[in-house]
Amino acid sequence: MTIDDDPLGLSALTDDQLVEMARHVAVELGRRSYDVMTAAQAAILSEAEKARIAAQAARAEAERLRKTEQERVAREAEDAVRQQAAQADIARTQDQWASKKMLAMMVNETLGPGWSMTVWNRDGNDKRVYIEGSGRGITDRGRPADAKITYFATGNARDAPGSLEMLYVPAGVSKEVVAAICAEAARRFNRMSYISCSQAAGAKVTARPYPKSYLDAREAANV
Repeated sequence: MTIDDDPLGLSALTDDQLVEMARHVAVELGRRSYDVMTAAQAAILSEAEKARIAAQAARAEAERLRKTEQERVAREAEDAVRQQAAQADIARTQDQWASKKMLAMMVNETLGPGWSMTVWNRDGNDKRVYIEGSGRGITDRGRPADAKITYFATGNARDAPGSLEMLYVPAGVSKEVVAAICAEAARRFNRMSYISCSQAAGAKVTARPYPKSYLDAREAANV
């Protein structure tokens, strides 16, 4: 409050003094004319309205600031959650590719270049691993053919769990080693889209270590 707003110096009064003065003013107004009484009442009501409006505006501004702060905190929390989710997605993708690279390296080591791998799953009831090599197979007559390996991870009405079919796969390839690769793929992935093993083996991630089952199968097969 400035000097112009307080010509009577009321701001210097204590609360008790101000109340006492208001009482004396009320008594004095009762002694004055009706016009003075009416003008005083109008002045008091006008100042009260101003105070009410100011208080209302202050409450509205405080509410606006509160909501603004709530929205800022909520946005920061949402941004943090999104960032954590994005980092988790990146970590999950890198982890998946570390496994894909390991599988691809084992395929290349066992079958040579030019093969692909897929983990197929029909409603969780029939999981299979396919390893295919376009033009990498050999027929009984020695002619080139498309080779295909099918590993029945869960089995079905016709094929036992863990059974393996190898079509036109070159001689000398150990079925036990191939089965170990497929079993590891089925263990790590519920589903896995087609990957080129040559490309996956060159992925810019650190491959997971070879599983003991694969190393044991290679040792048993002397490869």
